[in-house]
Amino acid sequence: MCRKSFKELEDIVEVLAGFFPVFVRERHLPHRPLKLQIDRDLAERFPALGRDERNTVLKHYCCRIVYLESCREGEPRFDLDGNVAGHVSAEHAACSKGSLTNFLARLDAKRIAAKAARIAEREARRAATAPPSPLAATPISTPAPTSPTRQVKRPLLRLPTSEEVTEIRRAAGVRQSRPSPSAGRRFTRAKTGDTAPSMRLGNRPVHDPAPDAERLHDGGVA
Repeated sequence: MCRKSFKELEDIVEVLAGFFPVFVRERHLPHRPLKLQIDRDLAERFPALGRDERNTVLKHYCCRIVYLESCREGEPRFDLDGNVAGHVSAEHAACSKGSLTNFLARLDAKRIAAKAARIAEREARRAATAPPSPLAATPISTPAPTSPTRQVKRPLLRLPTSEEVTEIRRAAGVRQSRPSPSAGRRFTRAKTGDTAPSMRLGNRPVHDPAPDAERLHDGGVA
């Protein structure tokens, strides 16, 4: 099997185009379908090419996009000298159309892959040359878990009782004054054996000085 690069194959096509008018050197120019079994004619008239090299060059030439597009049903075929030598059959036209579709699909896939590779390379270069973000350099500190606050129950305020007040005063050294025996007593009028009205202090009768005062006011003698 002959392994040659694309440029080497193009150089051989250019050489053949210089000897035989049926071959076209430029890939973008219109091509003409080749005669069937033209490899035999080429082996006789150009023996410098070996068998494997000859088949490889013809396959490379017939896979050109413009050549596949020229192989339509009923189109004439040409020999090495440019003379008509048959026509393209429907079967060969369908085969050429299928080969063209597959070739264009592979070409599109290669273009898409190459474009994706270029975009990825450009993004990688941009990421490598971009300054580091300040947010990325600053470590994010997580707050320490806090224990739940303990609620302290406060006692309810109330007024002290009389016993508690006594204890508080005794502890503070406050001397309590003893209540007077007559404190809180009421003077009430009471009827005695005398004709003069009298007051009663508790259970004891008290003389009412109001009549004596009236007699003195009138000039009388008590």
